[in-house]
Amino acid sequence: MISGNLSVLHISTADNRGGAARVAYRIHTGLRSAGVQSRMLVTSKITSDPDVDYISKGTLKLADRVCGRILNHFSLPNVFYPSSYTLLRHPWFKDADIIHMYNIHGSYFSYTTLPLVNRRKPVVWTLLDMWLMTGHCSYSFECEKWKNGCDKCPSIEEYPPLKKDRNLFLWRLKRRISGKMKNMTVIAPSRWLKQVTEESPVLNSHPVHQIPNGIDITTFRQYEMLEARQSFGIDKNALVVLFVAEHIDKEERKGGKYLVDALSMLDDTIRKRLVLLMIGEHSSDKNASLPCETVRVGYIHEDEAMARLYSASDIMVLPTLSDNLPNTIMESMACGTPVAAFNAGGVSDIITHMNNGYLANLKDTLDLSDGIKLLLSDAKLLSQMSKNSRETIEQKFSISSEVKQIM
Repeated sequence: MISGNLSVLHISTADNRGGAARVAYRIHTGLRSAGVQSRMLVTSKITSDPDVDYISKGTLKLADRVCGRILNHFSLPNVFYPSSYTLLRHPWFKDADIIHMYNIHGSYFSYTTLPLVNRRKPVVWTLLDMWLMTGHCSYSFECEKWKNGCDKCPSIEEYPPLKKDRNLFLWRLKRRISGKMKNMTVIAPSRWLKQVTEESPVLNSHPVHQIPNGIDITTFRQYEMLEARQSFGIDKNALVVLFVAEHIDKEERKGGKYLVDALSMLDDTIRKRLVLLMIGEHSSDKNASLPCETVRVGYIHEDEAMARLYSASDIMVLPTLSDNLPNTIMESMACGTPVAAFNAGGVSDIITHMNNGYLANLKDTLDLSDGIKLLLSDAKLLSQMSKNSRETIEQKFSISSEVKQIM
């Protein structure tokens, strides 16, 4: 165990908004609770936490924006932001024993600064997607060009998008920068991402540890279903399927299309009682054609409100096409709500098929629909899966377990 004299500085896009930022903030607060001096520098501050500050302010932030627009125009994102170089003079940086990095592809941090950072401080990097080892994309799906240079990218529009194909240059730049970092340790939350990291020419020279993300199992717990439904105006007799994403029809990776098709395949006896509960910033958009009644609640800021929405649902469906270790699956299961999902990325680290959820074959809409039907039709099975879901999270995915392994 590490003494309370240790000081850690986390670099993250935000402190508590979005999956990646929530992972970072949970680690920050978990370390602080364990006696570590933990601080964060972010570009978007959501909380009132005094140990979180902006990485750039005022004129410096304006300079970052100008540089960002110019570099994005030339398809050279995240290559130069002035504030990243002034970071070395920040008092929190000077005090830190370790720099803990997370996602830096949010147009706020220059990865070209990293060798300078690493000369002064050891770096621990928790990977939350594939961006660090590709030319530009956060998930490569079936493409394996990241293994040899990302030349002639087939999908420059993938997030974060490029206007022109600079992937080979950007991939080589990342490999060169990574090669200059002599004191860096990588954390991969899922078995899938650990394997990808070990195969990456950009990162395979650094030690890699698999440490699963953790959640607060006291906040994410099972609330009484009828009470939870009443608070959100949901029929107590409905069959409620939860879907969490910014868009149901525009975020291809989250698989909204497959969800809609799978729900459309359900028997009328189920569909007439079915309610699709949608959470996400743009979930209130009503352009998508949906096969059942919907309840749209928009973006939810409070974890307790999220826990109540999970508890109000019979199941959650997340047909993601590629993912690391989704927070929403762990949160849902912690609230006793089993999940039906595609077997993609790190999802199988959390869901054990027919034990605590349903794993459908990737992009197999019929299989997904069969899983949804099975869970909604068998109350005894669903009850046992609910119990197993909670036990899985308690045993393997608590924030206390994650922090202990990180320390």
